[in-house]
Amino acid sequence: MKLNRPWFPNRRTASTVSGFLLMLSLISKTEAQQQTSPDTVFTISSRGLTSSAIVASPYPERREFLSLLPGVIELNGALHIRGGRQYDIGYAIDGAPVTNRFSGTSELHVIPEAIEELTLERSALGLDCGFATSGLVSTRMRKGGDELKVRATVLTDNIVKTGNEFLKTTSFGYRTSILTAEGTVPFAEGIRFFLAGENHYVRNKQAMFLDAFRYDSLRTDQGDGRPGSLLPGSITFSQNFIPNNWNERNTFNGTLAYDGLPVRLALSGIYQVKTFTEGAEWPTALVRIFNQWRVPRRQITSGFFTLAGSTTLEEMIDFDASITHYARSSRMFDPDFGEEWTLYSDSIANAQRGYTEFRSRWKPPLDYSVIEGFRIRHPSAPNPSYSKDDQSVWIFSAKAAVHPFDSWTITVGGSYERWTMRRFSVENEEDEVSVRMGRSNSAVVFESARTKIAPGLHRAYQSLRIRC
Repeated sequence: MKLNRPWFPNRRTASTVSGFLLMLSLISKTEAQQQTSPDTVFTISSRGLTSSAIVASPYPERREFLSLLPGVIELNGALHIRGGRQYDIGYAIDGAPVTNRFSGTSELHVIPEAIEELTLERSALGLDCGFATSGLVSTRMRKGGDELKVRATVLTDNIVKTGNEFLKTTSFGYRTSILTAEGTVPFAEGIRFFLAGENHYVRNKQAMFLDAFRYDSLRTDQGDGRPGSLLPGSITFSQNFIPNNWNERNTFNGTLAYDGLPVRLALSGIYQVKTFTEGAEWPTALVRIFNQWRVPRRQITSGFFTLAGSTTLEEMIDFDASITHYARSSRMFDPDFGEEWTLYSDSIANAQRGYTEFRSRWKPPLDYSVIEGFRIRHPSAPNPSYSKDDQSVWIFSAKAAVHPFDSWTITVGGSYERWTMRRFSVENEEDEVSVRMGRSNSAVVFESARTKIAPGLHRAYQSLRIRC
């Protein structure tokens, strides 16, 4: 096995970033009152008159609530505040920053029924919000009440076939089922809980209007290696519907709260698994019309918890501390072979699953060329790549506010963050296999004889997987 450079699955495949923030502020009571003005802070609360707006709203995402506020727009599923980019927004849940430092966004989903308060700050932000520039979206999760309550909610537009119209609207196969429970923990006086679970499914995740069409008996052109050959079937699309273009998300939210004296504790947690097809949207769906059921899958698993505590010492010092952990794992894989990426371009393994007409052991079938060079993928064309990435962050923070006089407050605090990111990807480009690790995109190109490289590469990957 020849390598163009040494490759070892070691710690060089990971990137770790650490940071420490120290904050000191001296502020008077008058200045504190002036810092928050109605022009810069907007709050959507689950209490009072707005509770029905959040609980009964069909909006499944926080961004759809926020897009109703002044200065905020939603464009192609992304939020923009005060004309800033989507990456300029900071996100926090129960006071803990959850902005993904790699993507600049937040993928953690808080179920609308689990939101106690959703706040948007678009003014000049303080030092403790240094991870945000154009605005800060803060979500406070519900802590539950003293009485036991259970609630179930189902929302759907799946009354008619996906793509058909009903009451002058188009169905996209949308379905959301939510179950919540709240109350006090038995045999644990003073501890309240709130639990929420959600299953969200969309059969056609790309909202667009598409006129139905059908083309029969199309033949390949001169740019194809088989000019004049009939395509394996008709090119057909139904109205407003793209097949195998689905998205499913399962989410769990939970909180525990203890408000006893002298210590107040709160534990919040989120766990979610999101699975969807990658590259099945229009116009790629037209290119893969005969191969649409083989589009890659992507699965993103995220977990988050924050434990916060506060106490008052001698009626002069308010002390707060918290610990937060966030972990995210993403995989893009072939629906037939899953994690066995060494089989993706193997004609023998593909033939066992009914995919034929490979040009050689490792060369997939040629794409079709129609209408002067428009490419359409062969039904047996394999997926060319596999990738995974993992992220993990730990955040520790503490703050003390001293009130020496009635009109003055001295605040001293700090926080420490540690981010670890790992990435692994494989590209199967007909005659070679490239392995890229880390953010440096260092590549290793192996000989085209896959029978020689597969065993050793697989063992190396197994070692890497243990480290990830």
